[in-house]
Amino acid sequence: MEKVVLLGNDTPHRRYIINSLIDRGFNISDCLFQTNNLEPSFDTKPKWQTQENEALISLFENEARQDLERVSVQYVRDLNDTTSQDYLKTIAPSFYIVSGAGKLKGSILQLITNKSLNVHIGYAEEYRGLDSNLWAIYHGDYSHIGVTLHKLENELDTGNIIEQTTLDLPSDIAITTLRYYESRLAVEMLTRALEKQRQGQLASRKQTSLGRYYSFMPACLKDHIESKITKATRLK
Repeated sequence: MEKVVLLGNDTPHRRYIINSLIDRGFNISDCLFQTNNLEPSFDTKPKWQTQENEALISLFENEARQDLERVSVQYVRDLNDTTSQDYLKTIAPSFYIVSGAGKLKGSILQLITNKSLNVHIGYAEEYRGLDSNLWAIYHGDYSHIGVTLHKLENELDTGNIIEQTTLDLPSDIAITTLRYYESRLAVEMLTRALEKQRQGQLASRKQTSLGRYYSFMPACLKDHIESKITKATRLK
């Protein structure tokens, strides 16, 4: 069975994705989690963050394990460090999933670029970078809330697209449960991609437009858009 490694950071929704894929029969053998994550100089924590954390943990636990007992986990300061590369060369995986890893560059990018995909929580041809679906909601662009699987390049979120799918927003969605539905969609898309990878049929296409790059959304704007996502379901 093909050995798949995930590179990213350790969050409840990432644990949900990992365990969901294992439950579906994929050999997610190792995870390398980066601890030195980018932190903005301004406040990004909205008033609803605690409520979101509680909702997500409850929803994720209902569907998949939250422990990582079935995976070999390594924590590294920076995925671009030589220690990460040495470890990956030692375990020699067949394929890599990149999710929440920040910008990979240099020799580690060269090592994995031809046998990897990146999970971008957003519609990359419109919104690149961070908090992409939140920025789509801010702009009232409800038709471009989604998830993109794409190849890695030197520039962030510009690689050839494997699959890009819009999120069908349920009528009861709230800003605090958006990440749950994003994660469920990502699992479905990754299932299709990994199955194609197994069969040697993983294809991609060039992006048709270059999405605007966004950084962290400030807390005040996150609070501003809290009610806008429910408006999106009324417009369907």
